Amino acid sequence: MPLIALTLADQHEPGQAETAALLEFRRGEAATLAGRLALLRLLDEVEQQRTEAARVARFLAACWPGWHQLDLHDLLKATPSVAGDMLAVLDGLRWGHLRLGEWVPGGYSRIEAAAATAAGETELGREEQQEAARRWRG
Repeated sequence: MPLIALTLADQHEPGQAETAALLEFRRGEAATLAGRLALLRLLDEVEQQRTEAARVARFLAACWPGWHQLDLHDLLKATPSVAGDMLAVLDGLRWGHLRLGEWVPGGYSRIEAAAATAAGETELGREEQQEAARRWRG
């Protein structure tokens, strides 16, 4: 639908509905880009075992359906840059044009590996986590 709005907007003066669709499309593009960059930084935080690695791993596990619940205190306790990246990922999930695992190279396996570091804190067993991951990948 947003692509139709773009085509129509190029041909004539856009109406209110077309303008709203175009703005939503552009917001989605911006959110996807910001979310991608933030996800790369968060994955690096976990993969390099930096200071916020455990908190970021729990956050990524919460973004992976069925693995973990998001603890809002992790957002409050995180450093401003990490918290900003977490919010950018959430914004990207809300408005973005791609699934989370499609945002970065090796996305699904990297996110799953990062989330697995938080698996000891989740109530789901490994088999349930793998099944949730298969369903999420589609």
